[in-house]
Amino acid sequence: MRRIAILTALILAVSFSALAQPNDSADNETAGNLTYNNTTALQDTNASNISTVMLTSTLNYPDTVISSSPSERTGIPILLTESNNLSEETREVIENLGVKKAYVIGGPAVISEEVESEVDSITENSTTRLWGETQVETSTEVSEFFWMENSEATVVQQPVDSEEGYKLLTSLKSAITEDEPILISEPGNLSEETVKELERLNVDQVDLYSTNTSNASNPSQQLEGLGADSNINEGSVSELREQIREETITDNTQNVTAIAASNFTYSLNGANVREPTVLVTDENETETALEALNRTQDENITVLGEPELSQQVEDAIENSTNISAELRTERPVPTVAEMLE
Repeated sequence: MRRIAILTALILAVSFSALAQPNDSADNETAGNLTYNNTTALQDTNASNISTVMLTSTLNYPDTVISSSPSERTGIPILLTESNNLSEETREVIENLGVKKAYVIGGPAVISEEVESEVDSITENSTTRLWGETQVETSTEVSEFFWMENSEATVVQQPVDSEEGYKLLTSLKSAITEDEPILISEPGNLSEETVKELERLNVDQVDLYSTNTSNASNPSQQLEGLGADSNINEGSVSELREQIREETITDNTQNVTAIAASNFTYSLNGANVREPTVLVTDENETETALEALNRTQDENITVLGEPELSQQVEDAIENSTNISAELRTERPVPTVAEMLE
């Protein structure tokens, strides 16, 4: 049976389901022949083949995370933009690659209509915005567009945006397969929109990760009502992150990327990283990250993120392991753009 992961957390999150192509035959373009180099940066063997991109905002992190699953599934890469300004780096990538189609993920509050219009003018009026009034609705809109049905999904259930949110989502991103949708839901009972989307997807099994343990029985009963099995995992954000790390970073793991981010902004540097990641949010987490990296077969890794913390991570890796580290400490917009050049 395929699985659905539901994370109930006191933070903001996202959920996605996976089909091979968007649920719109007119928009079934992919990004061409995509491969990855040994630093796990997204590479294109023929840049001119990239005809479609997804555009997400640096103003929040859930939209980028929910886009990662359909991005990996379809091969459509993600580009970042500021809310009210299309950066020069992102514009150049769109122009240089000859992008003909752009999916704008999120509402006008995170990507303005002016930015959408500018992208539309570059892509010959072929921009599609996927969004809802809330992040719950945006995640279901994205899921519905890219998947006709799916037996597995990931649901993150959280009350309000919090500083802890990006830590769990960034850690979770590398654990989700390309076949798993990511949906955001409210705490307590699953949101009505979430339940309807899970029913439409025809899901059959759920793994529930919950930091809000007192409400864990509510979504479990709702999923049972949908005919879906559930496996509930409870704990704090740090406990769930450790669980995810142990499941994704093993003796056979290769091409790990370390992401140094004390805030969600720098976590966006990993928007197009497909391989497992180790998130370091402060200097105190460096030792835990080293333990995970020592379990891998990697001899070289890339460290993405904010400059000072990235340097601390690199120094720790060089001094305490046999792994060499390459730093990439630009801000997210240019970092993500450079990975597609």
